[in-house]
Order: sequence, then structure tokens, then C-alpha cells
Amino acid sequence: MLVDRLWPHGVSRQSGRIDKWIKAVAPSDALRRKAHAEPDPDKRWAEFVQACMMELEGETTHEAALDLAGEHAFPKVRMLAR
Repeated sequence: MLVDRLWPHGVSRQSGRIDKWIKAVAPSDALRRKAHAEPDPDKRWAEFVQACMMELEGETTHEAALDLAGEHAFPKVRMLAR
């Protein structure tokens, strides 16, 4: 399962072994760009986490997260960041 707005660079859809691509729960493009623009990594992460939480409280994102949680009794969640 991929939770991101962008498909991973260098990974084909056939070889990616990704069963489901969920864009609605991922951080918005504007938030992602803003986070990459902040030069201080500690400040960038703190602001990014706070903004992500606010986005997750939005109606569309919240519904998508609930749908995702309902599909899996014990989902394994991993965050990969670069």
C-alpha cells in the first residue's frame, strides 16, 4: 500500500508490488513543497507534523483514513521519508 501523492521515482507500477495507492491520506502537494523549502531540518519536521495533523482532520482526508482503517483490522504503518 502506498500513501503518497506521487508515485515513487524509478519504480514501475508492475514491479512496485503495491496493491493500493491512496493519495487522499497523504500530505498535500503544497505542504510537501513547503516542508522541502525549510532549511532547518528540526523546524521543518515539527512544522510538517503539525500541518499533517491539521490536514488529516479535514473531511475528505479523514473519511479516506477511516475507510482505510476499516479495511484492515491491524494495519502496519510505516513512514518512509527522504
